[in-house]
Amino acid sequence: MVLPDILPVTPFTRPARGEVTLPGSKSLTNRALLLAALCDEPVTLTGALFSEDTQLMTEALRRLGFTVATDEAAGTARISGQANAFRAAAPIDLHVGLAGTAARFLTALCAAAPRGIYRIDGIPQMRKRPMRGLVDALRALGADIRCTGEEGFFPLEIRARGLGGGAVTIDASESSQMLSALLMVAPLAAAPVEITLAGGVRWPFVQMTARLMEHFGQPSLQRSGATENRLTPASGHRYRLDPASGSTWAIEPDATAASYFMALPLVVGGALTLNALRGPGGGLQGDTRFAEIMARCGLRIAETPRGLDASFSPLPPPRLGATPRHHRKLPRVLRHLSHARRHRPAPRQPHAHQRHRPHAQAGNRPRRRHGPRTRPARPACHRNGRCPRNPSRPCPPSPAHRLRFRHRNRNLRRPSFRHELRHSWLSRSARRRTPLALDQKPRLLRQNVPALF
Repeated sequence: MVLPDILPVTPFTRPARGEVTLPGSKSLTNRALLLAALCDEPVTLTGALFSEDTQLMTEALRRLGFTVATDEAAGTARISGQANAFRAAAPIDLHVGLAGTAARFLTALCAAAPRGIYRIDGIPQMRKRPMRGLVDALRALGADIRCTGEEGFFPLEIRARGLGGGAVTIDASESSQMLSALLMVAPLAAAPVEITLAGGVRWPFVQMTARLMEHFGQPSLQRSGATENRLTPASGHRYRLDPASGSTWAIEPDATAASYFMALPLVVGGALTLNALRGPGGGLQGDTRFAEIMARCGLRIAETPRGLDASFSPLPPPRLGATPRHHRKLPRVLRHLSHARRHRPAPRQPHAHQRHRPHAQAGNRPRRRHGPRTRPARPACHRNGRCPRNPSRPCPPSPAHRLRFRHRNRNLRRPSFRHELRHSWLSRSARRRTPLALDQKPRLLRQNVPALF
């Protein structure tokens, strides 16, 4: 679809109503294309996303010898001809553009191939994206990978001879796609593969890969170790779909794209139906947990056979202060939550002087208008509670002097005029002189009223 140069955006003037047909998930589409190519029988994918990244992936599979028939109008892709793949004697050049999923998945696929020479490259921006973690892990499994440019980056030349297996350590902190690529080709190795993580990783996308592998016939991923950083994929199991599915697998709608429409009723009211979208825990995508956060904000979520229904009525107003703080697990939809919160009333916050004080909580007896019943701070000239001119007379603290609020305006270094005029030894010189006009800009009081010093 070609967009015009100027795209008008019409604001909502009434509650939103209707149904939304979401595009397929890009992450699931590229993963399903790779796993379908590793099956022994033809596989048909429905609800596939047709974007630049997925088109680069399908074109690369065709150059490797697979037969990929796509129907963009119907949203289907059929992968067949697995027996004719990896049979070319001449080197094969693969272009991945700026598609990170296609680049990492194809690198692992070509390294696990039984034979052939493959050159993988992308646009100049792709040559800056990290690949060292995946390249080092595949080399440890026996792959022959050469970086023809800078070490650890594209372009790559792979001389395929299969993967041997064994223990391997990978640092996937820069991108979880490297770990997902290694997991998907691990069952093709000649020996079992044991993966140890050297750093942190975004687990929602790794769990998506592991659960998708289960749909294609692989056993569950085993995790062990003190911090569960040791992964053991199953060995000796071929990729295949359940015969009862008819060699067809449906790709879920993109949960990240659905978050925009899910938050819309919370802002403008109304009800929307997100077709074919599954609720939290029912799908493979971690971003489906965004529905739980919206439910805590007051949005009514109902899972139906058609999809997910999201509705909102402005009465009673939602309490947004109870939303969970585990936003690290939802990195892609965090900005959508902030936009939704901005348009809804926030809970009443206590006054500045009442925060972090137990007596200011709800249900306690009210305090004075000046705050808690505590002794006010004394002026700088009366630190010991006695007037320096007349030590026998105690100096009563004045609640009006500005020194009490010295943390709000640090430019004031002396008490207020009201406090000084209450004491004869300070007010004597001030009464003899004409009051001076204070400067417009906040500066030190010593510069404005030198007569008092």
